[in-house]
This record gives sequence, C-alpha cells and structure tokens, in this order.
Amino acid sequence: LSLWSNALSALPESFGGLRNLETLLLWKNCLSALPDSLGELSQLQTLRVECNQLASLPESLGQLCQLRSLHIWENRLVKLPESIGQLLQLEELHAERNLLQFLPRSLGQLRRLRHLDLQENRLTALPVEMGKLSALFCLHLEGNCLSTLPESIGSLEALEELHLAGNKLTALPDSLCTLPLRELRLE
Repeated sequence: LSLWSNALSALPESFGGLRNLETLLLWKNCLSALPDSLGELSQLQTLRVECNQLASLPESLGQLCQLRSLHIWENRLVKLPESIGQLLQLEELHAERNLLQFLPRSLGQLRRLRHLDLQENRLTALPVEMGKLSALFCLHLEGNCLSTLPESIGSLEALEELHLAGNKLTALPDSLCTLPLRELRLE
C-alpha cells in the first residue's frame, strides 16, 4: 500500500484490519503517531514511515513478526520501543536523523539484522548487547555524541563497514582490531 507524499496526519485505528498487507509506504506525510493496531499487520515485511513527525512508535511494533525492513529516519523519535527486539526477522533498520539519546538493550536480539543506520542522532552510549548482532554487516553511527564504544563491538563477526565520524571518541576499543572490517570511517 503506497500512501507516500500526502498530507496524512493520522491513520485510523481500523488500519490494523489490513492483515494481508506486506508493504506499507507512508513516507513524507505529517504523521505524529501510528495506531496501536499497526501490530495486527502480521504479514507486513516492509514499513517505511520516514520523513514524518513521529515522536514515538507504538509498543505493538514488536508484533510485526515478518518485518524485514524498517525505515523510520528523519522523524522526531527520542527512543525506540523495547519491543523492537521482538522483530526477529528484521534485516535492516534505518533510524538516522532522529533525536535518539539511547538504544533499548533488546536491540541485541535482532540476530538477522545486517544494516543498522543510526547516524545524526544524540546517542551518548551504545548498549553492550549490540555485540550480539552476529549478522550485522554495516553500522552507521556518524554524527552522534559517542565518547566510547563498548568492547562487545568486537563480537560483530560479520561487520565490514563501520562509520564513526563526527562523534566525541577519544579512544577505540582493542576488540575493534578483531573485526573483518573493509571500511572504517573516522573522519
């Protein structure tokens, strides 16, 4: 279902009745919230709600058990719901250009996650649990407020791209040298 680039400010609660929906494209609207019934879209694989005015995401997001791609960038999100860790099929998460100050520990449960983009937020630390993201290939953290990285980052055995420019890092963990990195950006 493609509703992108309209002026939608809300979705009806009955939206959850679209149970066979696999793709939902809602980018470039004026949405400030998503209905709790979003979690009823049990076949949803792609959700794109970037470039809206979302300040939060419903906890019911975690019920989207088939979700593989989540685009929530360029909103006003200050946190991600703890239930995000229930999205066990998720392969890509784009949450750049928000107001995120921290990440839920449950993020470490996303063992199929390959691409994580968190650039241009307000992150000051990363949860140790991020080291459990065994499939993570590409990690964008540039433009945050990170002063350290957890040692557990060395457990990201599939990580080939790491972008760290524009943070407040004064040192890098020794474990970084064990990664199969092809690209490390610190500038």
